[in-house]
Amino acid sequence: SLISRIVIPNMQLKMSKLRLAIYVLINGSDNGDSCHNKLLFSSKGKAMGTPAEDSSAYIIFDFANEPIQVSGDILIKVKGRKHLTGSFKSLFELWFNTGYIDHTPMVFDKACLDGLQKKSPVPLSPDFHVQVLIK
Repeated sequence: SLISRIVIPNMQLKMSKLRLAIYVLINGSDNGDSCHNKLLFSSKGKAMGTPAEDSSAYIIFDFANEPIQVSGDILIKVKGRKHLTGSFKSLFELWFNTGYIDHTPMVFDKACLDGLQKKSPVPLSPDFHVQVLIK
């Protein structure tokens, strides 16, 4: 499977920049090694993750020219910052397994996003969702 695009609504987040990291879960061995996540992609230091315009409703991570090959259990972590400078804060993460993909784009609603706290610095409406386009 290839990830070709990830679309994140920004109207509620109101972030000046998002940072995206994609991991694959590596299972432990029979020798008792623990599971760990292997980084497949990070937008850190790349010219992506900003709204197309100040009023843009979405932040789009487009991988059409270089799709990210994924297989198995996949973790996508999203961090954001409201201002042009400053530290990134963890916003949410989502998991999926490529063996269960039966349609694309996959839409992950608010209930599917891990790490959202009730006292989140960014209140999100119930219809907030993330789209992941798989080829």
